[in-house]
Amino acid sequence: MELYTKAEFDRLVRKGWTERTFQEMVIQFAEEHGWLVYHTPDGVHMRKVNHTGKGFPDTEFVRDGRLVKAELKKVRGTVSKEQKIWLAQYAQVPCVESYLWTPADWETIEKVLV
Repeated sequence: MELYTKAEFDRLVRKGWTERTFQEMVIQFAEEHGWLVYHTPDGVHMRKVNHTGKGFPDTEFVRDGRLVKAELKKVRGTVSKEQKIWLAQYAQVPCVESYLWTPADWETIEKVLV
């Protein structure tokens, strides 16, 4: 996958990527850099009768002893209270990296997943 310059990426973002497109781009980038990726399709947690795992980060990356948990949102995506709690709890676990990423975070995404 070609790495975008900040200006090119900003132009793409302004075109209005959907959350799904953004997720696909991040997953493709990660896989091309040797990460194992797990992504929970939108709404799967919400379909459970007892709502176990509500807010659980939707994407997980594993490679070379690293575990990265990420919630991927579109530019103006809303982060739920439960998502914030999960990410904050993961941030306290020494062996887990926890992120909330939007398309505006592409440079950070590249640094973390290269």
